[in-house]
Amino acid sequence: MHSLDKTDIDLLKILQQNASLTIKQIASKIGMSSTAVFERKRKLEKNKVITHYAAVIDPEKIGKNLLAYCYVSLKEHSDEKLRKFENEVIKIEEIMECNTVAGNADYILKIITENISKYNLILDKLSKLQNISTTKSIIVLKQIKNTVHLRLS
Repeated sequence: MHSLDKTDIDLLKILQQNASLTIKQIASKIGMSSTAVFERKRKLEKNKVITHYAAVIDPEKIGKNLLAYCYVSLKEHSDEKLRKFENEVIKIEEIMECNTVAGNADYILKIITENISKYNLILDKLSKLQNISTTKSIIVLKQIKNTVHLRLS
């Protein structure tokens, strides 16, 4: 784990709120020189504390009105079978997250798409993958909290 000091944490908090700020704008907020902020930011990127930058888009504003979670159980659990499933799931653009889990399923997939018909097409794609034993869908009716910001101490 990369050791973070107060300045690193302050920098990360600012970037989580608005990653489009210029180095100069960030420097004025932190009270450091632009060069020092640039070097800190570059070090955080090099150490993979910051993995990438992205615009956070409201799915409903672009017609993606359905959020669902799909629990997937596999028949076989060899490394080869797991890797093959994971590689296929990565190719399906509507799958936003794929996580291995403990419990009644092997994976949980977060899927965002236009509507239930489109969701059924994704389920069809999944059902055609080899080694799937069962799937279970949870359709989200109302999202109470959705954030990409991590708590920084």
